[in-house]
Formats: sequence, C-alpha cells, structure tokens
Amino acid sequence: MSEEYSEEMHCMFKEAAEYLEISLEDLQKLVAEGEIRAFYNGNVYHCVDPSTVVIEKVMFRRSDVRYVSEAGETWPYTIYSKRPKRYSAKRGQKQTVAAHAAYSGCTFYLDENRYYDVQNTSFNNCSFRGNVKFRGLYCCEFYNCGFNGKVSLYAVQHYRHFAHEEQSYIPIDYVYNLSFIDVLEIEACVEEELQMDGIEKLQKLSVLRIKGGNIRVMPSNIGELQKLSVLDFSNNHLFELGPEIGKCHNLSVLDLSNNYLEDLPVELHQLSKLSLLNLIGNPIKKIPNKVANMKGLSILHEKPF
Repeated sequence: MSEEYSEEMHCMFKEAAEYLEISLEDLQKLVAEGEIRAFYNGNVYHCVDPSTVVIEKVMFRRSDVRYVSEAGETWPYTIYSKRPKRYSAKRGQKQTVAAHAAYSGCTFYLDENRYYDVQNTSFNNCSFRGNVKFRGLYCCEFYNCGFNGKVSLYAVQHYRHFAHEEQSYIPIDYVYNLSFIDVLEIEACVEEELQMDGIEKLQKLSVLRIKGGNIRVMPSNIGELQKLSVLDFSNNHLFELGPEIGKCHNLSVLDLSNNYLEDLPVELHQLSKLSLLNLIGNPIKKIPNKVANMKGLSILHEKPF
C-alpha cells in the first residue's frame, strides 16, 4: 500500500471489513490477491483499491447487485454484496426516523414541514402522529402501522443517463404498492412515457402531482381515484384528456398547464367541486359550453373564451 493512499485506504478498508463481516487483515489479503476490488453497501459501490479502478463511487438505482460493467466499464473482478445492517430501535416516542433501521412499537412525532429520507427501514406496530412527509421509502416495510395524518411521498423518476446521480430514485411499481399514501409527488425526467399501470391501487390519494413524465394520454385508471381533490399533470406531453376524468367527483383543482391539449372532454362538467382549471400553455381551440359555464369555476388560459 503506497503512502499516498495510506490514510484514505485505511478508512475504506475498515468500512468494507465491517460490511463484509471479515477482519481487516483478511480483507487486505483478498484485495492484494485481486479477489475484491469493490464492495456494495446497499446504494453505492465503494472502490477499495484506487490503484486499479478509475471511479471511486458509482451510484446504482436497484438494490440488487450487478457487476460494475453497468457503469460502462468492464471490471471482471469479484464484487461482494451486503446491505447495511439495520439497527434496532426500542419502543417509545420518536421525533426523528433514520434509514437502515428496524422500529418496533414506536410512536413517531415528526416535523410536518420536513421531508424524511428513509430507505431500507422496517416499521412494526408503529404509530405516526400528525402529517408525515417522506422522500425515499425504497426497500421499506410497514407492518400493522397506523397514520392519523396525511402521508406525503416525493419520488424521483429518471432515465438511465441520471442513474448515477444522487437522487431519491424509487422504482415506480414499488411506489404504487404503498397504499397508505395520501399525497404523491413525482418529479420525472424520462425518455419513455411514465408507467401509470397500478396507480389505481393508491385509493387514499387526495393529491397527485406528476411533472416531466412524458405522459401523452391521461390514463383511464385515474378515474378510479375517487378521493382525488388536486390533480397536477403540468409539464408533460398531454394531447388527450379522456372522459374518465369525469369520474373524479371530488376534484377541486386540475392543473394541465404546459401540455399539448387542443380539446377538452365535455365530461369535465360532471366535476361539480372543480374550482380551478389551469390550461395555460396549451393550444386550446375551444372549451365545451357546459364546462365554460360551470358555476364557481375559474379557468386560466391565455385566450378568453
């Protein structure tokens, strides 16, 4: 080991040995023999031999292990994989929540104005008091948990060019199985249209915001979200709004700004609670009379109708 890397390498080796549950001496021997060039801690591949690799950290989107060739390099070396250990939290009241933890019988009183980054954490028979905001939740488990306030989730969806950025990426099919969510915000930057199959499982949703999802047609399953009061599909590629939108009877705010809509379905007039319809940035040609004459509805658009 060269003097240049001695202090830095000692820290790397020590952290790697803890994750791999082997001694520091055994790890140094394996690296010297070329058996280990990196280790995986659940989110990041850490290089433990700077003299033989170019990239020090490579972010991956999935929790399962893949060879480092996914990063654009061909490294035919063995990669040992181990998720971070979860530390156990005793029963009692908590004012914060951490990643890589196991909570049992805890009552959480969290800051309602803060987003909590949580991954690889389990909650068993826990109670959350007040509103809760999460950013993350990937590989989290909830067993027999109660929420007496609204649960918000901020999720990031990026295509592969952004896979190495330190973003709160969550697979979209995983998000759609978090049935306790009340508010879902998806910040997307995808080449293909964002997958919407399965969103109908989020029956508690009252607020849904999806931006940058490259969505071209409003999915019909949106009509199954009966509790929606706010729907924001701004900054997508919508050119068609289907009649199913008329089934969202509790909708009060519909933001369709900055899309490609030319026409609107007459079924919008069935939304008796609708108070705001944002159409700014759309080449709207005509609004149906039944929609334009709805009582209490404010329509935002560049052109008067």
